[in-house]
Amino acid sequence: MRRVFLRGLVSMLLILSLSMVAEAAGVVLVLSGGGTRGLSHIGVLKVLEARGIEIRGIVGTSIGSLVGGLYASGYSAGELEDMIEGLDLTSLLYDRDRDANAPPGEESAASTQSLFRLEFNDRGQLTGPLGGLSGERLLDKLQDWTSISPVLDFADLPVSFAAVATDIVTGEAVVLRRGNLASAMRASMAIPGLFSPWTVEGRLLVDGGLVSNAPVHIAQDLFPGYPVIVVDVTARGKEREEIRSVVDVVDQMITIMTKRNVQEELEFADLVLTPGVGDLPMIDVAGYDNIIKAGEEAAGAALEEIRKLAASPAPRSPKDPVKGFRISDVKVTGLGENLSRDIRDRYSSWIGREAVPEEIIEACVSLRQRDDVRTADFSLEYLPDGSAVVVLKVEKEPIWEVVTGGYATNLNPYGAVYLDLVRRDLFAEGDLLISQLGISERWQFSSSYLAPVREGNRRWEINARGGKRIYSPSGSADEEWERFSLGASGLFSAGSFRASLGYAGEVVRYAGQEYSFSGPTMKLAWEGLDDAIDPTRGFSASLSVWWRDTSTLLARMTFLGVTTIGEDWRLFARGGLIAGDGSRAYHAAYLGAKDELFTRASHPLKAENAAWAGIGVRKVFLKSWWGNVNMDLFATAGRTFDSSWNERDDVWETGLSLSIPGRVFGGKILVLYDDRSEWTFGFSIGRPSWDEDPLP
Repeated sequence: MRRVFLRGLVSMLLILSLSMVAEAAGVVLVLSGGGTRGLSHIGVLKVLEARGIEIRGIVGTSIGSLVGGLYASGYSAGELEDMIEGLDLTSLLYDRDRDANAPPGEESAASTQSLFRLEFNDRGQLTGPLGGLSGERLLDKLQDWTSISPVLDFADLPVSFAAVATDIVTGEAVVLRRGNLASAMRASMAIPGLFSPWTVEGRLLVDGGLVSNAPVHIAQDLFPGYPVIVVDVTARGKEREEIRSVVDVVDQMITIMTKRNVQEELEFADLVLTPGVGDLPMIDVAGYDNIIKAGEEAAGAALEEIRKLAASPAPRSPKDPVKGFRISDVKVTGLGENLSRDIRDRYSSWIGREAVPEEIIEACVSLRQRDDVRTADFSLEYLPDGSAVVVLKVEKEPIWEVVTGGYATNLNPYGAVYLDLVRRDLFAEGDLLISQLGISERWQFSSSYLAPVREGNRRWEINARGGKRIYSPSGSADEEWERFSLGASGLFSAGSFRASLGYAGEVVRYAGQEYSFSGPTMKLAWEGLDDAIDPTRGFSASLSVWWRDTSTLLARMTFLGVTTIGEDWRLFARGGLIAGDGSRAYHAAYLGAKDELFTRASHPLKAENAAWAGIGVRKVFLKSWWGNVNMDLFATAGRTFDSSWNERDDVWETGLSLSIPGRVFGGKILVLYDDRSEWTFGFSIGRPSWDEDPLP
C-alpha cells in the first residue's frame, strides 16, 4: 500500500512538474518607436528565437509595431532581416505618382511635382493636407507583407499582438488589438508632419510614441502576470550642430515629447534592453546590418536574465486562434449611395461563404487605385452567431485641390510656374475636372473633364487646351503661334495597357492668319515602369496619332526601358519618333524641344519627321530619406527626315548628370558634349508640363 502511495505521489509530482514546464511564462516584448533605429528589434528577436525563448505577446509603438506585427504574423527573425536588406526605404517613404493601374485618363493627374498643395471640402473649408506624405505606398507594402497570415483579424495571430497609436484629437493612447494588421501598423507609424494621420474606427490616429513610446503599462494590462522586457531605441537627443534637416527637427521634437513618458514607464519593466543606436538618425537608409547587430548584442549581454524571466510560471495559457468565419453581409462606408451600392454588388458573392483574406485585401487595394479614393481599409463586425459583416471603409480624396509647381532651367526657354485645380464629383460621383495654367511667356492652359469609370474600366473625356508657342529653330527664324483645341475621346484600360479613340479640332493663329483643322485621334500606351519618377525596372511606351482633316497623319511615339544590372546600378534606353508636317511651322517636328536632346532644347531642329534614341547607365550615388542622388552617363543620337523619310541631319550628344528625382521638387545638373564639339553646362529644377495638344 505504501509503495502504491509513493508511486502515486511521484507521478503527481512529475505531472505537476511537467505542467509547470509546459506553462513556463515566456516573455512579453515591448518594442519602442525610434525610426530605423527600431530595426535593432530584429536583432533581439534573432537571439530569443535562437535560444528557444517563447514570446507570449508583443506590444509595439511606431517602428516597434512594424517589426512586432510582422513577427507576430508568422515571419521568423531571419526572414525579417532578409526583407529589410532588400528594402528600398526611400521608395516606401514617398508616394507613387500614378501607377499603371490608375483609372484611364488619370495617369498624369498627380504627375506634376508640387511646391504647395491645399485641399478643400465641398463647403470651401480648408481640410488639408494633414501630412507631407499620404503613406499609400507604405500601406500597400504592409498589406503585401502581412498577407503571409491567413487571418483577417490580427487578434487571431499566432502570437498575441497590440499596436499603440495616439488620438490626435484627444491626446489619448489608443491600443489596437484587432482588425486589419496593416492598418494598425500604418496608424502607429504615422509620424506627425511626415505622414498623414490614419483613421481607425472614426479616430484620427498618429504615431503612438507621442504618448507611450515604451508602452510597459499597456503590456502589463494586456498580459497580466507575464514578465515584460522592453527594447528601448529612443534617441538620446541631438546637439545644435546635429540638427541639419527637417527630419532631424522632427526627430528632436519626438525625442523631447517622448523622453518623459519613456522614463516613467521603463521603471516598471522587468528588464530593459538598450541597443547602442541612440546616436543614429531617425531615418537612415544604410547600415541596416549594424543596427540589427546592435540588437543582437544587447540581447546577448542580458541572456541569463532573459532566461530566468522566461522560466517563471505562466499565469494563463494563450488562446488558440480562430480558424475562420462566415460573411453575413458586406457594407461600404465613405462613398455616396450609388457608388456604395455598386461596390457592394460587386462583392455580394462573398455573402454566405467563409471569408477569404486575399479577396478582401484585394478589394481594398482595388479601391485605393481609384483617383477619388485616398485610402481604403476594412473592419469586421462580429455577430452572435459567429458570422461577421465585412465593412469596406473608404476615405475619399478632397472635393477641391489647389496645387502649385514650377520648372526652371538654363537649357531651354520653357520655364514656367504651374497652377493646378482639381474638382471631384462635379456632376456625378466619381467624375473629375483637372485644369492647369502655365504662367510664362509661352503660356498654356488645359482642362479635362473625365466622366466616372464604368464597367470594363471605360470612361469618356472632354478636353480643352490653349497656349502660345515660341520656338527658335536651329538655322532659321523664330516661329511663334497661338493654338486652341477641343477634343472628346473614349478611354479604356486593361492592366498596363491603355487606349483612347476620339475626335479633336483646333484653331491656330500664325503670322496674322487663322487656320482650323480637325480629325480623329488615337492613343495607345503601355505603362509598365515600377515608378514614374525614379524607375528601377520596367518598360513604358506610347503612340499618339492625329489624322488632321483625315488626310495628313501626325504622330509621336516614345519609349523608355529600365533594368537593374547590379546593386545600385541601372541600365536604361529611351527613344522615339515624330511624324509631322514641315510645310506648316505649327505642325512640324521639332527635335530637341521636349528634352529629346538637351543640347538642342533652346534651338531644336525643325523638320518634317524626326527620330531619336539613347542609352545610359545609372549609379545610385547617394541614398537618403529625401530621395536618391543618381549619377548618369548617357549618349543620345537623333536624326531628321524630309517628307519621304530621306535623311537630313544627324546630331548626337553625350553627357554626365547628377540628378535628384524628388517627389516634391527634383532637379539635375548636367555636363554635355555634342556633335558640334561644344560643351554645355546645365541645370534644371522641377519638371516641365509639356504641351498636350491633339498633335504629337
